[in-house]
Amino acid sequence: MAPRSIAVLIEGDGDYDAVPLLVRNIAGAKTFYDLKVGTKPIKVGDAHAILKSEKFVRLFEYAITRDDIDAILIAADCEDYCPIEAVQEVYKRVRQITDRIKKPVGVAFFCREYETMFLTNADHLATKSKSIILDPKKLPQNIDFLTVRNAKGMLKGIISTNTYKETRDQARLTGAMDVERCSATYRPLAHLINVIEWLYSWDGSRHLY
Repeated sequence: MAPRSIAVLIEGDGDYDAVPLLVRNIAGAKTFYDLKVGTKPIKVGDAHAILKSEKFVRLFEYAITRDDIDAILIAADCEDYCPIEAVQEVYKRVRQITDRIKKPVGVAFFCREYETMFLTNADHLATKSKSIILDPKKLPQNIDFLTVRNAKGMLKGIISTNTYKETRDQARLTGAMDVERCSATYRPLAHLINVIEWLYSWDGSRHLY
């Protein structure tokens, strides 16, 4: 049976509301109306922790063995890691568990930060966000935002209302996005959409994506 209840493993406090909301918005855009985030998000740490720490493996095994969970989504900033290499390393770390438990696991890294997605779609968000006023004209011209390491700092520089606070504003800007439109300018979002589609239609033939 294809998964309908996903456990989301996230990096930290700022992602706690934003990533599940993003998953729900993708599910809605794809008309996967019976897909749900089946438990509170589980904070597993940053990319370094995901790739190196034993705590991540313990939390992953806890999540995947829950009876109320059909699938796992791991979503975090890739920071300075290569996203492709990071995904492959996660596969190595969890493969023995997934081979035993036999539930699907999707991995999506935001390059370089979650907020990079907002920078690449600043013009769109400036017309959609109600509570946060953005001025995209303040952004540098002719820049590849996927190479910007301090995306949060750059985002703060174009916000006219207060300043940027992850635990408050990450979910607000996420809610303002048209996910399918934004995926055209931010490749990691397109990958996340593919991951959600794979989890929803999982046929049991493989356990990692």
